[in-house]
Amino acid sequence: MRETDYISIQGWMMNLGLSQTEVLVYATIHGFTRDQKHWFTGSVKYLSEWASCSTRSVIRALRSLEEKGLLITKSEDGKENSYQAKIPTTKKCKQNPCQNVMDSDTDPCQNVMGPLTICPQTPDNLSLYTNDINIKNIEISEAGASQPSLPVAQNDKPKKKPPTFTDGDKAFCKQVLDYLEAKSGYSYSLTKENLKYITARKKEGRTLEDLQHVIDFKCQEWLSDEKMSSYLRPNTLFRPTNFDNYLAQWKKSQTRDGGYYADDNYYYGS
Repeated sequence: MRETDYISIQGWMMNLGLSQTEVLVYATIHGFTRDQKHWFTGSVKYLSEWASCSTRSVIRALRSLEEKGLLITKSEDGKENSYQAKIPTTKKCKQNPCQNVMDSDTDPCQNVMGPLTICPQTPDNLSLYTNDINIKNIEISEAGASQPSLPVAQNDKPKKKPPTFTDGDKAFCKQVLDYLEAKSGYSYSLTKENLKYITARKKEGRTLEDLQHVIDFKCQEWLSDEKMSSYLRPNTLFRPTNFDNYLAQWKKSQTRDGGYYADDNYYYGS
């Protein structure tokens, strides 16, 4: 951290019901990603310096912000996660609604997510104000004014149905998360994202033991590594390509006692 670095904690951030650590982490990431085009690629250690806490506390804060819908996470194998702050909005356009949402030195209404609304108290070139959609085609001119293009309505396209999960799916997912929590020391919630990744592996025919083997293998490999321990979470461990690779790595590690795997069955050596 350089002496000239700074973060901006805006008033609306204090009304999100966040802990002190979560506010500082969110504000730091928001400062890098407020245009919704860039990603924060700094380290967990860098965030811990701003939040004046341990890296483990930062990791918990990142997970909490993601579960609260305030953070988008992008994972890449072999790299630290990248983050982008999502900006919450008010649902009504009051006398000056933009101040209730975001106070910036550019366009206070840009990159806000929600139903398309026109704000009557701002100039035409600052009037886009939304609650559900992320407008990414707004450009900022040298004078600081935005040149918005309204998104085209696609009413003729059928809406995707949200995935549904049975009680059996939820029970299976809870078993996996409880096991991961016991092995890693971190806490995990029964969120839709966690359900999605774990249930998908179950539908592929993967057993509870398969998922537990991956958890055991990666906890043994990553838990003592401050950087890599941040990847001990469902959307990394159980992502389709990752999971198949991790399970193959575990199986390979089990051949050292003289046994071998064939057709997903393990045969012990003599």
